[in-house]
Amino acid sequence: MEHLRGMEDMDMLLHTGDLSYADGFPPRWDSFGRLAEPLMSSVPTLSVAGNHDVTLNGLESMAYTTRYPTPYASSGSASPLWWSLDVGPAHVV
Repeated sequence: MEHLRGMEDMDMLLHTGDLSYADGFPPRWDSFGRLAEPLMSSVPTLSVAGNHDVTLNGLESMAYTTRYPTPYASSGSASPLWWSLDVGPAHVV
């Protein structure tokens, strides 16, 4: 992640899912957070949930949505897992 942090022209980071691979082990979320914090705290960051971030038991979903909020309400979505946002000339869905 250090090479990304050094990019001076980065306007935002869009992470496309599978952030932690916690798979039911919550401390892995914290491990990923500590590794990603230097980058994610210095660049506007949004993420989408991957299959390892949201599981059928709902525990991973809660861990994901608590740690990584999304602009779902402002985009008219009822779920934090579905959102859209204009970023420069792109409309991210």
